[in-house]
Amino acid sequence: MHPSPEGPPPLRLWGVPEARGADGAVLVFSAERRCQLLAVLALAGGAWVERERLAALLWPERSATDARRNLRKVVHDAHALTEAHRLEGLEAQPHALRWPVRSDVLAFRAQREQPAERAAALAWRRGPPLQGLDDPHNGAFTDWLQAERTRLEAAWRDTALALAEAQPDASARAAVARRLLEIDPLDEAALTLLLQAQAALGHHAELRAEYQRYALRLAQELGVEPAAALRALVHGAAGAALPATAPPPAAVPPSPPDDGFIGRRAELAALQALLAEPGLRTLTLMGPGGVGKSRLAQQLLVRVAPRFPGARHWVELQDLQGESAALARIGAALGAAPRDTADPVPLLAQLLPAQPCLLVLDNAEHLTALAAPLQRLLQAAPQLVLLLTSRQRLPWPADSLRHAVQPLAGLALPDEDSRDLEAASSFDAVRLFERCALAVQRDFQLQRHLAAVLAIVEAVGGLPLAITLAARWVRLLPPEQVALDLQGSIDLLERDPATAAPLARPEHASLRAVLDGTWALLAPQERTALAALSVFQGGFTPAAARAVAGCSLPLLSSLVDKSLLAVDEDGRFELHPVVATDAGARLAAQADSGGQPGVALASMRQRH
Repeated sequence: MHPSPEGPPPLRLWGVPEARGADGAVLVFSAERRCQLLAVLALAGGAWVERERLAALLWPERSATDARRNLRKVVHDAHALTEAHRLEGLEAQPHALRWPVRSDVLAFRAQREQPAERAAALAWRRGPPLQGLDDPHNGAFTDWLQAERTRLEAAWRDTALALAEAQPDASARAAVARRLLEIDPLDEAALTLLLQAQAALGHHAELRAEYQRYALRLAQELGVEPAAALRALVHGAAGAALPATAPPPAAVPPSPPDDGFIGRRAELAALQALLAEPGLRTLTLMGPGGVGKSRLAQQLLVRVAPRFPGARHWVELQDLQGESAALARIGAALGAAPRDTADPVPLLAQLLPAQPCLLVLDNAEHLTALAAPLQRLLQAAPQLVLLLTSRQRLPWPADSLRHAVQPLAGLALPDEDSRDLEAASSFDAVRLFERCALAVQRDFQLQRHLAAVLAIVEAVGGLPLAITLAARWVRLLPPEQVALDLQGSIDLLERDPATAAPLARPEHASLRAVLDGTWALLAPQERTALAALSVFQGGFTPAAARAVAGCSLPLLSSLVDKSLLAVDEDGRFELHPVVATDAGARLAAQADSGGQPGVALASMRQRH
């Protein structure tokens, strides 16, 4: 099944890791430090790993001296373990270690790059990777472990999708799609492949049955309906009305097949803790366009589902104008028949179940007037909690209801001490770039372009949409050129027309379009202030903002509440790098046009 002149790899990392020695004895890995060390070294693929990195990963709470002392003991124990089981031994240098052992993961990585061997590559999986190594008391190792599991599972899924799409036979495509759905029954890309294969085979009854099972499970677990593309596929293939099992609310935007959710572990934990607090009635995920508010809300919805047994509904608001249309769509999500009523709030309250329920309102930033009727709905329905995504803080009327706002920043970026490959590749922004780059260029090597990738993710401030758009240009441009083009401009951050992945929303085809939408929400004085503040490099104080750009503290507060400014605990303000670049371009355009803001540009820069 896995032909090799040397026989099967002695180390298996898929499932619970185990190693088979030359005498046939099996070593099953556990959460012991020596096993964790061997797993880290094995995944490095025979590359040298710095001792400092290993010590910090396994003993993050200890001093550097104590951690190095502990590492020496564990290395000795690991040596003894490999010798006792007649395994390839560890190799040591004064400052680094490596374990040149063959493993199923290394075989998978090699075979997935060869189209003819992808089926063999998929066969290595015998369950989720790296099971049984968890240490709940070690956050650093837990983060590393989760990142590696995610990376391996995503690579396996991408390989399976690539294999399925390359199969000329519809039955073969369906078989791969079914295997993906066994792992994740809500994998939309896999279900799409399966339905397309069934349509090609003429199995319309099976197609409808698969869709109904998926729609029912989606409704039960997430309280949402399938994506419009899936509904259209079923309708077009079967020539029949959609199944009645699909619930009425607007669907969660479909996730692109090559864009798995990455990171946000700390944010998810904080948000779950907030929603568990008694008395909280609304939670707003607030952040700039493209920061991933909707994607995070989707992930959060899955995790908090048990807290809201009554109902969970997702309502998309982006395409609506006015609170009346928004309330009508909320009513449709709750199952209300269309009707004319002067005050729909009492009806909405009656439609809600008696048990705790969650209503997710996606993209609410342009509907500030909606806050007042929502406040009344919350007062009439004490079992209801609202989760909103918005680019700006909503103006809730003052009363006793408790509202919380969770600002959302870009993905985590490597610091100055994390510029090497192993450390940098564990950061969410770098992981997202690598994943998106591999989706369009399968031979992309992070190690070759690490410096350029770090420059790119820093230039866009970890903004997920910007990282995704930039990464997909490596199909045509080296990352070094992408980094160069991003210096002082966001023109490159547009969707590659050759990209097949669907968009979460139309404006995500261009970061400029996202920022234009944000700009449209600003009052004239806020636009003038934002453009003027773009002259600052590295942040500024309120006094500097007043002196250079004429911005009062209330005006700065308004820009913070619209996710355009960040403020630290020392009261220092800073524009997001992408926002600063865009605002600077607008300021320069005003100067070129000869308007009054342009006349003042030279004066502002001179004062700064």
